[in-house]
Amino acid sequence: VTGATGSITAKPLTVSLADGTVSKIYDGTNTVALGTSNYQLSGLPSGQTITLNPISGTLGQSNVGNGLFVTATLSSGDFVAGPGTELSNYILPTSVSGTTGAITARPLTIALVNGPVSKTFDGANTAVLSANNFQLSGLLSGESITVDPPTGTFGQSGIGTGLSVKANLSNSNFVGGPGTLLSNYSFPDSASGDIGTIQPPSVSLITLIPAPTTTAPVINVSNNKNIFGLGQSSAFLPSNPVGIAPTQTNTASTQVGGSNPTDTGTNSASGSTSGNESTSGNETAQGTAGNTVGGGNVQSGSPAQDNSANAMLTSLGDSNSVHNYVNDYLSSISLGANR
Repeated sequence: VTGATGSITAKPLTVSLADGTVSKIYDGTNTVALGTSNYQLSGLPSGQTITLNPISGTLGQSNVGNGLFVTATLSSGDFVAGPGTELSNYILPTSVSGTTGAITARPLTIALVNGPVSKTFDGANTAVLSANNFQLSGLLSGESITVDPPTGTFGQSGIGTGLSVKANLSNSNFVGGPGTLLSNYSFPDSASGDIGTIQPPSVSLITLIPAPTTTAPVINVSNNKNIFGLGQSSAFLPSNPVGIAPTQTNTASTQVGGSNPTDTGTNSASGSTSGNESTSGNETAQGTAGNTVGGGNVQSGSPAQDNSANAMLTSLGDSNSVHNYVNDYLSSISLGANR
């Protein structure tokens, strides 16, 4: 018995997401691309093959996470029959889902810019950085992250320009702006750039003030005597020694005898007189007697000192006496340390 009473119905197929993850890098959206390898069809007879074209799925969230729910809507156009396989023989699924979705953190890069990072030489290689020195790349439009700057390190501690500067970073150095989750990004652990400058220290000019000097008083001798053989026209002798009156009075004696002339009269002189005096005969001098070049007797008069400085030098005579006199005088004016 024959008749057109038989029927063959389409075989339903099921589809699932294959083991593994449907993953993407954070991009601010919840869409995810599903590839051929992400599907697993069940119900096909042996020798029959059907594949699915890549389609876009939807993740359960747009932020970073694992084990996310994924769904995808399917149409007949998404299926491709293999050799000897008729799609009409199958009831094709209209959707697929699973908890295999994942969104991974978006990596950022960072560089040190906007130099120079400058300081004056201090023997150390530390560098002070600002948020403006860090340039992040890879941020999504509309999102913002700033850097809380750590202390950086110069490539050297000596002076120079264009020096390498490096800063070590941790997640705590990054601050998310409004609507920005730091967990959606992965951060570098360092930043570097050739933006360093170490300047030489400024040098302050110091004016040296000479120490005051004490100059012993120069006491002129009016007759330019060469004192102590120094060949000088002055010496440490007073022009008018203390206790010596400025007026000298010499009274000549009367010559007794036939050959020596008689010299009578009074000689008065104010100030200093020059050299040693040479006389012949007997002299009577008021004051302290000195050495007289010439013949005759010298009589000492009053012990009062009336002679001038040069007369005193004459009376002192030899260099030892002069030396002693000078020492005595310097002691009297507290200049003993300058002898």
